[in-house]
Amino acid sequence: MSSAASAERRRALLDTALIGAYLLGATFFITLSLAQPHVTPVPGMVAVTLACAATLVVRRRRPRLATVSAMLLVPVGALIGTGWEASILLVFVVMAALTQTARHAWQVFAAALAVSLITAALLAWRQSLGYALLGRTPAPVDSIPSASLSFAFLLGIPLVFSLLISLNIAHRRRYIASLVAQAEQARREQAQRASLARAEERENISREMHDVIAHSLAVMIALADGAESVSLTDPAEARRAVNRIAETGRRTFGEVRRLLGSVSEDIDHAHARPGMGQIPALVDEFRAAGLPISLSLNASAGIDGALSLTIYRIIQESLTNTLRHARQVRDVTVDIAEGPEVIRIEVTDFSEGAGTTSQPGRGLVGIRERAVLYAGSVEAGPHAAGGWRVAVVLPTEEV
Repeated sequence: MSSAASAERRRALLDTALIGAYLLGATFFITLSLAQPHVTPVPGMVAVTLACAATLVVRRRRPRLATVSAMLLVPVGALIGTGWEASILLVFVVMAALTQTARHAWQVFAAALAVSLITAALLAWRQSLGYALLGRTPAPVDSIPSASLSFAFLLGIPLVFSLLISLNIAHRRRYIASLVAQAEQARREQAQRASLARAEERENISREMHDVIAHSLAVMIALADGAESVSLTDPAEARRAVNRIAETGRRTFGEVRRLLGSVSEDIDHAHARPGMGQIPALVDEFRAAGLPISLSLNASAGIDGALSLTIYRIIQESLTNTLRHARQVRDVTVDIAEGPEVIRIEVTDFSEGAGTTSQPGRGLVGIRERAVLYAGSVEAGPHAAGGWRVAVVLPTEEV
């Protein structure tokens, strides 16, 4: 059974018990009133009792109509009923306090208190009239106000306590509901943060995969073309090129395995990520693929791992773009210089043309994304001497 169905069942049982208790009390007071047949006819008492019971039945579906009807029926019950009808005022005060605002509950309480005073006065007047009809000595007229106040006091005390207790319960319910809502909001925010973190991690892995695979394929294709061109004239050089292709493939396979393993729970942190220390080997690899590269590395070895990896990937992507797009490359310069607060990276190729003059591919986008993570800047485009230049400036003061 669902929680909503269970709550509805509890409300139905509560309504049944409440209406049953009211009818049982009304029956008791009607029986007592039979000793005074000339005061109030029994059909009138039964009619008022059933009308008040009807307000209890519809109070959940039509709360305002039921409240107004009860306020009108209670004084009528003081004239032709048993007076027990005033007990339903407690129900409507409690309902207003539990389901409405505190201001509305106090308004219903004020109305119920006024109805209680009127009902008490009518009950005192009817009692005095009943004594006269039965041939007894009626109560003095000046005693009616005091009797009314006594009746009102007896009705008012339960109304006050019912209101205060119900307001306290309602306040606690709202407080608990606010705590539950805050917890649910915190859970949703945590789930959103986790989702964003997963998306960012997937983006990082995608960028890494692109850098690794694009670089390796470009080197392997260049080596394969070179091996094919010298396979007949210099078989030994062709074999060396094929061996370098195999080494590049194995290294790429290892990096791909590391990247894919990073998304699982049993990530192996022992795998070292490439960084500044591997840049000379990276340059040698591109030299073997046919690029005439000169390297100038003026940076300390104390750069942190994440920034070191970023520098490595920027150079790797820049050289990969040169290998793929540049034509008739005369020279490539790689200059890494560390300043007081920044580190400058510049990769320039001197060639006849850059294939696609804008290099709009994923590689340049990846370079810009990596630089943005460190609040860096990127300049990329053709230069006057012919070829392509990529210049990146990365702040290091917060690293």
